Amino acid sequence: MHIQSIPLPTEPFDFVATVTGHGWYLLAPWRWRPQDQILERVEPLPSGRVVLLHIWQDGDQLSLGCTDDLTAAEWDYAHTTIKRSLRIDQDFAPFYKMAQQAADQSLWHAIKSGRGRLMRTPTLFEDTIKMICTTNITWSQTEQMCQRICTELGSPLPADPTRHTFPSPAQVASASEQVFTEKVRLGYRNGSVQHLGRSIQSSELDLERLNHSNLQGDGLRKELQKLKGVGPYAAAGLAGLLGDYNYLPVDSVYREHVRNKYFDGDKTVPDATLMKIYADWGEWKQLAYWFDRDR
Repeated sequence: MHIQSIPLPTEPFDFVATVTGHGWYLLAPWRWRPQDQILERVEPLPSGRVVLLHIWQDGDQLSLGCTDDLTAAEWDYAHTTIKRSLRIDQDFAPFYKMAQQAADQSLWHAIKSGRGRLMRTPTLFEDTIKMICTTNITWSQTEQMCQRICTELGSPLPADPTRHTFPSPAQVASASEQVFTEKVRLGYRNGSVQHLGRSIQSSELDLERLNHSNLQGDGLRKELQKLKGVGPYAAAGLAGLLGDYNYLPVDSVYREHVRNKYFDGDKTVPDATLMKIYADWGEWKQLAYWFDRDR
């Protein structure tokens, strides 16, 4: 195993909590090994190689391992990939400060050991497809969909051909309608995923630019909702994965949580009232909601 180190942020950081803070770690090509607390990912490198990356916390740093001997450029790419996915370079100090100074200290007690980051994927393309696969469906079905997307469309890992990468836009775009209908099987989501891959492959859409844009708030959400298959819920979730927590992903889970915790289960409370619960958290309201669910 070839190993390199990734420095951790200065504010509290909990690797296990970051990985398992929401369900992305359960979706292929990620694989979590709880017995030794190692995160794995089958990753295609720009050089064309497909490798298996291993990530774990070792004291005050992360260890990034690969059984393949990577070039300097390949290591740089692997570092960038994992740092983005674990949000290593994002500053959460204002969120920690707000939680620490809040009148209700329960959220601070829930996050002070290093929670706050929600793991994402190396690309907005992958995050978008996975977010589309969470709509109007059970979580187990989402897991199955993401596994089929990788198995049927991604590139195999040479050392273990049963494991595959998440497909590139080109691989999604080149797959036939028959493959999507008979093998990938995303239901009504097939068209949205195919359209996204084809739009990127044809250069009609530059989705990854949103990773580096200054768009926030309504502007970002409107851009995300231009994507086929992305409605208000998915746009709010994707904005959060881009680091903008201004909007709440209001779905059945959100409604149930807020109604049960703050309104004695009253199902007549309108969405507008439910959304006011986290208003005091300002630009961090989505994170406040997410970690409030665990209290």
